Amino acid sequence: MFNLNFTICHNENSIIISNQEIQTDQIESRYLGAENLYVNLDKFMYLANSQQVSFKDLAGLSFVVLNDIGPWKEIIQKYIPNAKFLYQEEWAALTEITKYSSFPYFSTNITTANPRQRTSKDDRVRLPITDEAATMTFYANYRKKQKSSLTPLLNEINQNWPNLS
Repeated sequence: MFNLNFTICHNENSIIISNQEIQTDQIESRYLGAENLYVNLDKFMYLANSQQVSFKDLAGLSFVVLNDIGPWKEIIQKYIPNAKFLYQEEWAALTEITKYSSFPYFSTNITTANPRQRTSKDDRVRLPITDEAATMTFYANYRKKQKSSLTPLLNEINQNWPNLS
């Protein structure tokens, strides 16, 4: 669906983190974890009484969104019909807007795990989005000959992957 890659260099070894699994004669992949998209709704919205939502349920709403959210930007624009997205360039601006408004915003199990990205005193209801496109799987791709030297780093990534619900 979406091709996302970034590289971690560890001495002379490299890992490419991707949402694509690669298996060749020279390269292999290791599953790292999944990133799951959530919507944070004002507790007085009718949808806030739900246990979960779909993209279709969010149709027509206005959201405050951090501009640089990678492939999630294309996903929300594609799958939420007639939505309005109020993009913010800075995390501080998004936090300030969410503090004084009732606009819904998105988060993931990755962003929620980062204390810097939690808004203080936010009483919104956080609901998982159930559509398949709301989950992104990540893999570490590396040269097979570097596997033994990268295993400690890969184990650490796996152990610290946020599996919050």
